[in-house]
Amino acid sequence: MMVNIGGFVGPIVAGIVRGWEWRYVFIASACWIAVNFIIVAFFFEEPTSESKSANPRSLKKVMSDMVEVLGNGRFFLFVFGLLAFLVLGSKYANKPSFNWNHIWMISGIWIALNFLYDLLLRQLGGKAKSWLLEPMRLGDWRFSLFC
Repeated sequence: MMVNIGGFVGPIVAGIVRGWEWRYVFIASACWIAVNFIIVAFFFEEPTSESKSANPRSLKKVMSDMVEVLGNGRFFLFVFGLLAFLVLGSKYANKPSFNWNHIWMISGIWIALNFLYDLLLRQLGGKAKSWLLEPMRLGDWRFSLFC
């Protein structure tokens, strides 16, 4: 909660304090960190960790739950692939031989291929034997939109 409040209030306060002088932004940040440290020191209670609970989850179960929340494996692969293109592409976007137009083109091809493959799978119907042969399914759309 403190991170979310700080992420919301911080830029507003920094914008106001920056009008006075830049060094006050850092002083205000240090003061806010000190206030948060005092709050944490007196009120924070360590929650029970997953590994110490009676039923710790395996990594496979955690990944399976993550895929289930998003929808299914195909949708997870689609989103993960798109994010990988955008993140890794942004690292190399300023090279002379590779720019943002290439990143957008590769991302567009990835999106088009996935949706064409999905359309083909929906036309064929039938019960899928593998998660790669399932049409994409969106799980919790509110959470996916939030992410």
